[in-house]
Amino acid sequence: MVNKEVEVIEHVAVIGGDRRQVELVHRLKKSVAHISVVGFDQLSFLDANITEHALSEVPWEKLSAILFPVSGVDADGEVEAQYAPKPLIVTREMLAKKQNSCFVFAGIRTDFLKDMGENLVCWMERDDVAVYNSVPTAEGALMLAMQNTTATIHNASVVILGFGRCGKTLADLFQSVGAKVTVVTDGDTEKARAHQAGHGVLSLRTMQTELAGADICINTIPASVLTKDTLPHVKKNCYILDIASRPGGVDMEAAGQLGLKAQEAPGLPGKVAPETAGDILAIVTLAILNSENKKGR
Repeated sequence: MVNKEVEVIEHVAVIGGDRRQVELVHRLKKSVAHISVVGFDQLSFLDANITEHALSEVPWEKLSAILFPVSGVDADGEVEAQYAPKPLIVTREMLAKKQNSCFVFAGIRTDFLKDMGENLVCWMERDDVAVYNSVPTAEGALMLAMQNTTATIHNASVVILGFGRCGKTLADLFQSVGAKVTVVTDGDTEKARAHQAGHGVLSLRTMQTELAGADICINTIPASVLTKDTLPHVKKNCYILDIASRPGGVDMEAAGQLGLKAQEAPGLPGKVAPETAGDILAIVTLAILNSENKKGR
């Protein structure tokens, strides 16, 4: 039951999604007076404050927030809905019914949502979400590295491209299990932090020698860094993992032509730890909505 004396978030709609949105609903139900869920036909929500709707039945004008999946809404209005028997198609006419104060949440800023204005929140663009997600991302990368290499991670030579929010957690995790970590970055502050953490440090233009001896190379930079000119310097049995946001930073076609083992794995939190990923979305969403409600008092 929602505590009405404390709770001020009246009504949100969760439209489509995967296991992350299921966890998001379960977390929100303790803090929101009413939740409308759409696209979860194969599941049952037994809580009194959760109501299942068709898209045509959503009370758009009453909503405090609309929560779309991490994948957002595509150009045709289609919303990913893992638990629905058929695609969900949202129209601009539906969204036009919402209040101006209604927040719209999605993982990414698609063309369909670009006109939502300042009340559009893209989870994956936020620093707090990136920091929270860095742990399940790093754990997922470690799991994939263990599955795709034939020797232990202990004593392995691991090159990590980028030392931002995700790269730092990756480097620390691989170092903690005994890997020899080298960080590649052109940022002076990132170089200093990597050095302070006990990692080897190189710039992008001087990384070729290190790549020639690397057992594992993980890219976190969402820009072209492992190109057809750079990849020939990579050791033949090196496992390359690109976890950067699309379009990524590894030329996968060139890697394949060279016979290198390369894999793209964006969105690892939702794949390896959907419960945690959904909980992260809920924490951030509730923080934003509670903050806005306090402003309106």
